[in-house]
Amino acid sequence: MVAVTGGGAYALSDLEIEPGEDQNGGWAWDAGLRVGRGRGSLGVGYERMRLDLRADGKSTTSAIYLEPRFTLGMPTGGVQPYLFAHGARIFDYDVRLCCRLNNATSSGDGWMVGGGFGLITRPVGTVRFDLSAGVHRLSGESEDNTGFGPWKGAGPIIDVRLGASVPLTRGSGMR
Repeated sequence: MVAVTGGGAYALSDLEIEPGEDQNGGWAWDAGLRVGRGRGSLGVGYERMRLDLRADGKSTTSAIYLEPRFTLGMPTGGVQPYLFAHGARIFDYDVRLCCRLNNATSSGDGWMVGGGFGLITRPVGTVRFDLSAGVHRLSGESEDNTGFGPWKGAGPIIDVRLGASVPLTRGSGMR
């Protein structure tokens, strides 16, 4: 089965951009395709995340992700539990700090890897909803085009995501 997928998440971060500067909570969204057969499926797509950095800054990431899933057991009460792994190549990592001499505004890149668990609902019409929680490690680095040297950041991200999928082909069901 092939399905179009999308969703939104709230993410908490403790990623240190520079000494004493941590990212906080923010929002993410994603869109992609998922191909599945039996208990396994593979998703690929685009994701964007925006996290707050103090009261006057923000960081945004744009990435291409790959997400394998494996469903567990039999559906109970109309929901199917699953485990997933998540890997993303960040091709644009932009950090903006307001009103500082060492403003880290240069664009960077990096990686995000992690995994988690979730629940998929029985179809509502043709749409399936899923709710998941994940833990990831994000690492990024910029080039030195600010004149103050490159910045590096790494740290954990925890998110809760609500998504939906709509099948493009017939099959035994998207997992």
